[in-house]
Amino acid sequence: MSRLFDTHCHLLAVQFNTDSGTSLILPSDIDFLSVGTEPKDWQNTLSLSKTYHQVSGAIGLHPWFVNDNYRLHLQSLEYLIVNNSTISAIGEIGLDFSSKFLPYKKQQLSVFEHQLRLAVQNDLPVSIHCYKAHNETLHLLNECAGFGFMHGFAGGSQMAKQFIKQGMLIGVNGVLLNPNARRYHQMVQEIGLASLVLETDAPYGKNLPASNPFDALLLIAEKVASLLSCSVDEVIDQTRYNAQQVLMRK
Repeated sequence: MSRLFDTHCHLLAVQFNTDSGTSLILPSDIDFLSVGTEPKDWQNTLSLSKTYHQVSGAIGLHPWFVNDNYRLHLQSLEYLIVNNSTISAIGEIGLDFSSKFLPYKKQQLSVFEHQLRLAVQNDLPVSIHCYKAHNETLHLLNECAGFGFMHGFAGGSQMAKQFIKQGMLIGVNGVLLNPNARRYHQMVQEIGLASLVLETDAPYGKNLPASNPFDALLLIAEKVASLLSCSVDEVIDQTRYNAQQVLMRK
């Protein structure tokens, strides 16, 4: 079987310990794009990508962490991007207009646009969080000509097709394993394998095995194969190819 590619996870938050209790142990048959979400984890995320050959690192200011200090945070982010050639993507970034984070809507829009333009300037893909903000996200992607991954996309097939036209791939995760996720299943069937990537969002994703959250990745691939009436190997090979084509553009 070919190697799986997890295009969105938070390895700093995943607890894989050896007997000594100090080392991170990763499955040998999976490659990862590990995302950082706020200043305190950016440097450690980059260190992971330098330590583990199968890990690519992404750093960005997540909309949940946009606050009154966002200008200083963006300056720090820009410095790291300019001075670290090992950065594979900018993420997790995006917009979240749920009630808890809506008071910072204006700041979120400014931060997201700044990071999109920073990605384009440095020819880097983005990993985007989008919640209740699909139209605004599409508009800024069109304005900035960004490309990359829509993380855990739940906007339905018609909206997904619009993001694909803007140069984005659609990330599917453990939500797909819910038997009643009919809208999610329909989206996968309508957009097809050429526009999909797999992700766990570990350790925060849905339906992750407690013993090893990354075991969910194969289950997700199997569900995609069932929905698209193709082999699991075909799903693994194509989604891996899709992810690599995006990351190799940088």
